[in-house]
Amino acid sequence: MKRILICIFILFLLVIVCVFAYKFACKNDNYAIEHDEKSLPLDYSELFGKWTLKYPQNYGYEFIFSGDYDAEITLHLNDVKINFKGKFSLDDNHRIRITLSEMAQKDEITVGEKKHNFTPVKDSYFLFKGRMIRDAKPKTLVLNPIKIITEGISSDGYFEPQIRLKKQ
Repeated sequence: MKRILICIFILFLLVIVCVFAYKFACKNDNYAIEHDEKSLPLDYSELFGKWTLKYPQNYGYEFIFSGDYDAEITLHLNDVKINFKGKFSLDDNHRIRITLSEMAQKDEITVGEKKHNFTPVKDSYFLFKGRMIRDAKPKTLVLNPIKIITEGISSDGYFEPQIRLKKQ
């Protein structure tokens, strides 16, 4: 029951962040990747590394993909940070599936506490349609969320319509 309440709380926060982030992201109306000539299919070797999208007032995303197919996603929600860990795979060079194994939530106001208390999760995954814009400086990973499932509960479309992450 506690996990379900945490998931519902996370989804609620995600909706708030998405509305806030969309307000700032829509200044540039160049968000369709379906027919963008500059965007190309994804490649495993190009995904490896750290990708970030930061909004004002400490909102944003951080995705880390490693060579052993580990993935770590961090949502920055002002003074709260939510971390997800799992494994990722690529389907058809344009879909990224991140199967989650654990998650943690941390209040960033807590001074000196760097330890996260990760909790195992089941039936949880993120599915994104993605493209890489290689000629951008730095490279840009464009993700369109398709499905967000946490503890078997779908977000039912309540997520940011597109996430443009810059390579770090």
